[in-house]
Amino acid sequence: MKKIDDTGIALCKFTSALFEYSTKIGECSSKVFIKAYVYSSIQKRLSSASFLYESIDIVSAYNTIKAEKKLTRGKDIYPSYVMAWIGYIMKYFSYTTGISEEVLYKKVKPEDFYHLYESYHSLDNELVVKRIAEANEININLNNIELMKSLTK
Repeated sequence: MKKIDDTGIALCKFTSALFEYSTKIGECSSKVFIKAYVYSSIQKRLSSASFLYESIDIVSAYNTIKAEKKLTRGKDIYPSYVMAWIGYIMKYFSYTTGISEEVLYKKVKPEDFYHLYESYHSLDNELVVKRIAEANEININLNNIELMKSLTK
């Protein structure tokens, strides 16, 4: 697990703001938005530090996801502060472990993150990642090749 740096923090903050914005728009359930985000081109672009040099804002990123994926209304809209935390932690987890958000999504569902918020939101982010990994049997101490093999079993 690598230490977070300024680039990682900026990517986490952008993802957090995007997740929070999704609740303010209220066009879809939080679960639907998270899934749409995970499989979107925006998420793939956010996996690269070069994203920070793109000229895109939160609204444009949201609209890109909306254009790519069907955002159905649904009934479960999480509070904006919970969504902001989920977005931040998902990106933090991915950035520091090298595990893609797609793989993380397959292991830890949105409702799992939602239920973890109360217990984990005030903890250090590195500790949160370690606890989530441990609870979901994700070995973050392997090298990337071994890690991907273990997660695709």
